[in-house]
Amino acid sequence: MEQKRKLSRKRLRTRKRVNWGPVFVVLLLSNLVIACFSSKLTAIRSINLEGVRDSERLRLNKLAGEIKGVPALKVDPRVIEAPFTNESRIKSADFRRNVFGVGRLILVYRKAVASIAGSKQAFIDEDGVVFTDPEEKLPMPSVLLQAKIKVTVVALSGVINYKQIAELAQMVRTTFPETLTGANQIEIEVQESGGVCLNMNSGIAILGTWDLLPEKVEKLKQVLIDQPDMFKNNLSINMMIPSHPQFKQRKKESG
Repeated sequence: MEQKRKLSRKRLRTRKRVNWGPVFVVLLLSNLVIACFSSKLTAIRSINLEGVRDSERLRLNKLAGEIKGVPALKVDPRVIEAPFTNESRIKSADFRRNVFGVGRLILVYRKAVASIAGSKQAFIDEDGVVFTDPEEKLPMPSVLLQAKIKVTVVALSGVINYKQIAELAQMVRTTFPETLTGANQIEIEVQESGGVCLNMNSGIAILGTWDLLPEKVEKLKQVLIDQPDMFKNNLSINMMIPSHPQFKQRKKESG
C-alpha cells in the first residue's frame, strides 16, 4: 500500500508543466489585431494622391473627409475604388492603407489615341476601349464610323475591332504627326464593307482590309515624300497592294 502511494506521488511530481509562453503570444497577437480594427491609433489621418488630376481634388477631399478618423483596417478599399472604376476614362484605381493611418489612392487614366468623329468627348484608348473624357485635348486622328456601323455597334458588341483601329491610329500619329490638327487632320474612316481608308485634307488613301497595315502606311508615307503634290492631280491613292499603289486622277474642269 505504501509503495502505491509513493508511485502516485511520483506521478504527480512528474506531470508536465503548462508552457504559458505561446498562450501569451497568441493572446497578444489577438489583442493587436483587435486594436488594429478598432483603435483610434490606426485611424486614417492622411491620404496621398498619385496620378490624380487637379479636377478630382474636390471630390477626393470630400471622400477623404468621410474616412478620416476611421481605423485603417475598417476601410474597405473596394468602396473607395468603386466610384472611379465605374468611370470609363479611368483605367484602374488602387486604394491602399496601413496601420500608421496613411492611405494612398493611385489612379491611372486611359490614354486616348483617337477621337470619335461627331463627338467632343468620346475617344479610343491604346487598348481599343471606347471611353468619354471631357478633359482630353491632345491632338490625334479622328475615327469616322459609317452610319450603318454605328447602329450595329450599339446593337451588338464586338462587331468592330477597336483594337485594330487603335493600332492604326497610333501608326498615323507616329508616321504623320503634322496631320493631326486643324485643316490637316487625318480622319480614319471605317466602312460598312469592313475596309478602312484615310481621309486626308486633300485626298483619300484607300487601305482596304486590315491586313499589312504597317506596310501600307509606310508606303503611303514614302509616296507623299516623293510626291508632295500627289493629291493636287489625284483624288485618291489605293494602297490595297502596297508594292503597287494605284492612283485615281481628279476630273479636269471643262472650259
